[in-house]
Amino acid sequence: MRLFKWSKSNAVFVPDIDDEHRAIFQATRELQQALASGAPLFQVQEILHRLIACAEDHFAHEEKLMRDSRYLSFEWHKQQHNTVRKRMRQFVPLIESGDG
Repeated sequence: MRLFKWSKSNAVFVPDIDDEHRAIFQATRELQQALASGAPLFQVQEILHRLIACAEDHFAHEEKLMRDSRYLSFEWHKQQHNTVRKRMRQFVPLIESGDG
């Protein structure tokens, strides 16, 4: 399994957004490692919920910035966020049941 790892190529050069992206990468990497190592379910769930909260906070912040700046690709980018939201919702029951 290839681990999520932040690199400079992921930077968007907006410091707050880059920091949020780094936090999402970090939480994703922790989740991958917890799953791969067979960590206790409660630990995996804790990381998953932290990842979801981190992503949701980031999406809300980024979408506000895009709306405020009248970002031309706002609808497309928001759809990308919505796709991630949908996938996270599909993944949660698998983790919650111990099948992840």
